[in-house]
Amino acid sequence: DDANDFCISCTPVEKGTLHLKIKARTELLPIGVLGRFELFDVLYYFEEDDTPRWKFVLVKTGPDEYREIFHVQQTQSDQYIGPSSLMNAGEEQILSTRASAGGNKGIEYGDYFWFDESGPVMVDVDGPILRAGKPLVPQGKKIYGVWKADFPGLTASLALTDENEVHCCTGDSIVIKFKLERGRLVVTEARYVGPSSPR
Repeated sequence: DDANDFCISCTPVEKGTLHLKIKARTELLPIGVLGRFELFDVLYYFEEDDTPRWKFVLVKTGPDEYREIFHVQQTQSDQYIGPSSLMNAGEEQILSTRASAGGNKGIEYGDYFWFDESGPVMVDVDGPILRAGKPLVPQGKKIYGVWKADFPGLTASLALTDENEVHCCTGDSIVIKFKLERGRLVVTEARYVGPSSPR
């Protein structure tokens, strides 16, 4: 219980006995195969919950051996905890654990993973996209929320709004084109698109 969901002031010994007091069930969901590895979601339900509150992503590394590469615990009621998915990224395929964190501005949590024969590589998407996009934001504007990505098309966009505005959006954006090189996202083009400009 990394987030103290069930006991904030418990001692380590008390935490070690929580599983005896709290009713829980798990659901094991195959995700698919990347590289040579089978991938699985483990969804945790507590008490009488109809929807999962925790998720683990496991990579099968050998007979009856698994490695955890992702773990999330629900932190607010509208956060989505559900199955991961495989998605195309150009000619590559990656694992997406991204989902809605709830709240405003389309904020998401989670990671992307690329696999080769040796295992998973976490794909840094936020860093390259924001580094390429921020210098192109016009004066008096700011990025609203988070980037939206079209992985099959290898493009992403950053919606813009006025600097002193809290609502979305002014119709203009920064459009990013990228490619994947062995799990590394490389920006190939970044440009400002005005409210009435063609995409």
